[in-house]
Amino acid sequence: MRADQEAIPPGPESEGPRAGEGARAEIATGGTVSEDDSAPVAGERKAPWPTAALALARSGLPVFPCWNLPGSDRHKAPLTLRGFHSATTDEAIIMGWARKYPEALIGVPTGTASGLAVLDLDKKNGKDGYAAVPDWETLSPAIVRTGSGGAHVYFKADDRLRCTVGRDGVDVRGEGGYVIVPPSEGYTWHRQADLSRLPPFPAAYRPREYVAAPSDELLADDAAELAAAVRAIPNTEVDWGFWKQTIGMGLWGATGGSDEGLELFHEWSAKHTAYDPQATDRAWAQITRSPPVSIGAGTIFHLASEADPDWRDRYWRAAEATALGQLNGAASEWLPDMGVEPPPVVEEPQAEAAAPSPPAEAEQHSLAQGEAEADDPQDVEEPKPAPPKPSALGEWNAGSDDWSEISPRAWLLGNTYCRRFVSSLIAPGAAGKTAFRLLQAIALATGKNLTGEHVFRRCRVLFVSLEDDREELRRRMQAAMLHHQIDPAELDGWLFLSAPEGKAGKLVVPHPKTRRPMDGSMKAELDHAIRGNRIDVLILDPLVKAHDVEENDNSAMDAVISLLANLAVEHDIAVDVLHHTSKGAADPGNAERGRGASAVNNGARLVYTLTQMTVDEADRFGIAEGERRSFVRVDSGKVNITPPLSQAKWFRLVGVPLGNGAGDYPNGDNVQTVEPWTPPDAWTGVTDDMRARILAEIEAGIPADPDKGIVAGGRYSAHPNAKTRAAWPIVARHVPDRTDKQCKEIIKALLAANLIAEKAYHDPSRRGDQTGLFVVTERERGNAPM
Repeated sequence: MRADQEAIPPGPESEGPRAGEGARAEIATGGTVSEDDSAPVAGERKAPWPTAALALARSGLPVFPCWNLPGSDRHKAPLTLRGFHSATTDEAIIMGWARKYPEALIGVPTGTASGLAVLDLDKKNGKDGYAAVPDWETLSPAIVRTGSGGAHVYFKADDRLRCTVGRDGVDVRGEGGYVIVPPSEGYTWHRQADLSRLPPFPAAYRPREYVAAPSDELLADDAAELAAAVRAIPNTEVDWGFWKQTIGMGLWGATGGSDEGLELFHEWSAKHTAYDPQATDRAWAQITRSPPVSIGAGTIFHLASEADPDWRDRYWRAAEATALGQLNGAASEWLPDMGVEPPPVVEEPQAEAAAPSPPAEAEQHSLAQGEAEADDPQDVEEPKPAPPKPSALGEWNAGSDDWSEISPRAWLLGNTYCRRFVSSLIAPGAAGKTAFRLLQAIALATGKNLTGEHVFRRCRVLFVSLEDDREELRRRMQAAMLHHQIDPAELDGWLFLSAPEGKAGKLVVPHPKTRRPMDGSMKAELDHAIRGNRIDVLILDPLVKAHDVEENDNSAMDAVISLLANLAVEHDIAVDVLHHTSKGAADPGNAERGRGASAVNNGARLVYTLTQMTVDEADRFGIAEGERRSFVRVDSGKVNITPPLSQAKWFRLVGVPLGNGAGDYPNGDNVQTVEPWTPPDAWTGVTDDMRARILAEIEAGIPADPDKGIVAGGRYSAHPNAKTRAAWPIVARHVPDRTDKQCKEIIKALLAANLIAEKAYHDPSRRGDQTGLFVVTERERGNAPM
């Protein structure tokens, strides 16, 4: 029998769902769980994501991932920035979590979010919840075993039931709490039932209710108890979300935003080396503007109990001793740590010291083993040292990892958009970057290859135009849809457009006093839109309109790009920003051309540049000067050199008549969109006969010209500026429709193909050694095919 079975008092046989009960009973475990499956085999790791998590979500229960680090302070703590507030039934988000945290525990929020309330019975650290609730097996048809030997008894929730931590091993999980559910590692059904048909929470074990307004349900009863809880919570995290959205909001809710709450927030924050008083004040002010509605004292008490299960017992013992005036001198050493001031020492006879408690079972076993070692050391194996507990970093042993299963990056479109990453397109104004990104958005929303890039999966896209108004954005969309023959029905539910015109605020704004960057109101609006529409890709156009901080300040822009990166990770989406270039000459592929601080380029992982065709490129491709600006190239911007033309992707800007003429504007609008464009190949139209004549003339060498003092025997040169010795005019004579640039490209191509080569020879005209072009024979090429 396993340890977790021994810890639970004997009860009735494990039951499956009864006939006629709803499917939610089976769904809640991802399938029926047998008694033999109540714990994993030693060394085995169960991975309940995504099958069980999806089954729970489809039954209507929101889920979120939690740490699976037994022995660590973070074990069972949420893996998401917003804790249990991130719980969702969105299958796309759940699949994203499954890819990143395949072995995570499954958390379900309690209270109105799930309709569940739980009586949590602990049997550890001297507590016995079973003894405190002797009728625990008769209270509900749904009971779960926990990995620590306790039990979760499930009931129907109501909006007045709050979270509490009891001194006798009996806790309540209601509003503001969560539980780990089967089949998470260590959690199995003791008795299983339809979770939609549970009895109400038993009145005998119901915690005292507040009689104030609903918002007061978050308040702590005892300020000293709250202070003791805060001091029990370690501060080894640098996670912004945990600091502000869990501790800060929890303290605000627990104290009603009072000065005492702010003081406790400072006290807890100061335990970390990165403590910033101004940032702490700023976070408190932000919370005050949008107070919490479901997080408060219960969350703080839960975190304290997770970190230190005995903190409350010590606090109560200290408080009782203080009230009775029965403190001895030793008490003054630990009372201040629990937020209790010791009273003056009373001169009374010292109480007898308590007898030492007998060693725990494991310790007794160890002592007995030690005696055996003393008698016969050779008969006992030396115990292996226990592995160190993981820290909040979540480190793991690389040698024991399963390297056969590594999830691929979640690419969405070519190498441009990838879940959990920020991308950026850098281009000067009026170059066509908005039209290009709109076409990519349409490609993702329809699943069609419209840009020459592979569409990995059809995606829901939110395009936020911070520069154009609603009508101009609609014109741009109409142009793209007409030119690429996209029916609006194809975009229904897949492409969402926004032109807030300043109504949504900014992502990041400066603090009115300190001028340091702080979250703006747009963050909450984006969170709402992303969740509500199940967005996969967010595009913001342009970046400069999304914030209100100094764009040349690296620290300020780092706050902007970090917020975008957090959005990508928190929602498991791709985030893209359009960014303007600084002044200067065009430089394809140079991401440092982005305007303002370099933090944008450094923070974005997928940076591209969009550049208009240069005069030299137009000459090479045979494009007239008047049409040159209608062609743009897109290059990867993670290297500060111009990539070869073969690596660039070319597009042509085209004007599309919308046919919206009316009244004073009978001709309507002609609006720009883009389409892929392939540069002409210099060899296109060059026949084998033309190539043979070009090679023959090169091999014949420079003809004699007595008038110019040129004698026979000279060789042509590959250098384009070699005047009478230049070889490219030979190409022009045999292929007259090519530009000079294209003729020079053909000579380079012949050299690259090893059809001609530069060799040293004696030039009779110059009476010295020179380098010239010779045709390479098949024998010289090793009989390689041409």
